[in-house]
Amino acid sequence: FEDLFYSIQRQPGAQVDQVNELPSGIQLGSGVRVVGTQKVFTQGNTQNTTQELDLAVMGQGFFQIENSDGQIMYTRNGQFHRN
Repeated sequence: FEDLFYSIQRQPGAQVDQVNELPSGIQLGSGVRVVGTQKVFTQGNTQNTTQELDLAVMGQGFFQIENSDGQIMYTRNGQFHRN
């Protein structure tokens, strides 16, 4: 994550009252944003199921599926169901 802009409300060393001051000032942040993401395709644990359409990719590779719009998509999720 990366910080977005800060709004400086009080400068460092600003007086709060006659006795106290703010050594670091007051800054209000406007949030954070995602700088980058990583895709991790490491092999997960496999387990036997009773579902005849449950499959697993061992090693590299993907299942090629077609969505309802006819677009080809790729997945490593092997839990398939009939429509």
